[in-house]
Amino acid sequence: FYTLVLTVLSVCSLTDSKAQTGPNLLGAKGTFSAPFITVNTKAASCTMSGAESYNPVGNIGNELNGCSSTGSSLPCSGYNYVYTSLGLQPEFTYSIIKNIGDANGGNCIKGDWRGQDHTGDGGYFMAVNGAPNSTYSDIFYQIKSIPVCPGTEYEFSAWVLNILPASSKYAVKGSQPNISFNVITSAGTQTIATSGPIAYTATPTWVKVGGTFTPSVTTTSVDLQVINATAVANGNDLGLDDISFNVVQSNIAVTGPTGTCDGNSLTVNYVVTDPTHTNSWYKWQRSVDGGATYADSSLGAQQGAFTGDSMKLPLDLKNVSATMNGYKYRLVVSTSADGLANPVCTYLNEYTLIVNECGALPVTLSSFTGRYANGFSTLDWQTSQELNSDHFELYKSANGQDF
Repeated sequence: FYTLVLTVLSVCSLTDSKAQTGPNLLGAKGTFSAPFITVNTKAASCTMSGAESYNPVGNIGNELNGCSSTGSSLPCSGYNYVYTSLGLQPEFTYSIIKNIGDANGGNCIKGDWRGQDHTGDGGYFMAVNGAPNSTYSDIFYQIKSIPVCPGTEYEFSAWVLNILPASSKYAVKGSQPNISFNVITSAGTQTIATSGPIAYTATPTWVKVGGTFTPSVTTTSVDLQVINATAVANGNDLGLDDISFNVVQSNIAVTGPTGTCDGNSLTVNYVVTDPTHTNSWYKWQRSVDGGATYADSSLGAQQGAFTGDSMKLPLDLKNVSATMNGYKYRLVVSTSADGLANPVCTYLNEYTLIVNECGALPVTLSSFTGRYANGFSTLDWQTSQELNSDHFELYKSANGQDF
């Protein structure tokens, strides 16, 4: 019975072609978390005394001051950093904070705002009091000299929060925060997304905003900006968190068996879909530790060919064994052979090999007896050895042949 079930499972297929993005290339610099953000020990006691939920210990983080460090890929802001009581009261200010206000009340840095870290990792977010007019800098957040690969698609995004509650007298139409995302190259500035007005809500509600772009053949690094797309004296108050820069990995689908038997061979099919036909270089990788580390195959970098907008790449796995159960096989593609070695230049998708021992289970039956009494049949059996067994199933027959 078990042999039959496992054989049936081995011919079923699993398809995974969901759009995905790679890891956030900004890391802690975009999530406002440790180790990049450290506690500002000079912050006013009322902002982080620990007396209330909205002023926890270590509530204020350090300033973003990386704009003067050329080529260091460190973030900064065009706004004034504050950390004192009522520090966010003036326009054109920002702070790095964990909790600025909740259902229990508001923090003394700006008592009528509400919002907490979006990431949920105990880190910080950026709270901003928007500029009142266009004479001020419009750059909330900027990070320079991010390496990119020509022809590779990227997503630049962030989570945005309107931190002024809908109940505020200042929460009126036309005063909502509105942000844009800029990508700056040697060719100029490109706006890839604008949020539109972020609505006032009764409870703090984070909204994801962002867009994608593809660097030209001469672009190897970019500057990124989140900017103020509106400027009003009242309202225009926002939180920013989880600012992300990711390789878009939506163009590799993988199909293969959900499981196979020890000793079998199988083929896993990868299909790369790319209307630009630029991601033609690829390599195979294998992980034997559940995805913690990957090693390149001995074949190294190879270049494939597209038929229409697709490139089909089969991976043949010969005579698999039970020791290979859980191995992961990954296809990595890029626009060049050199790009395959750089995680900021690649697309990928992976397949996990499941190998079953499909032989008869080692269960030794010592006895099997039955008796009838008072209208009931009772069956008794006993085993002398069981290994990796799960359960027993009973079958009955009216003729001794068909069960």
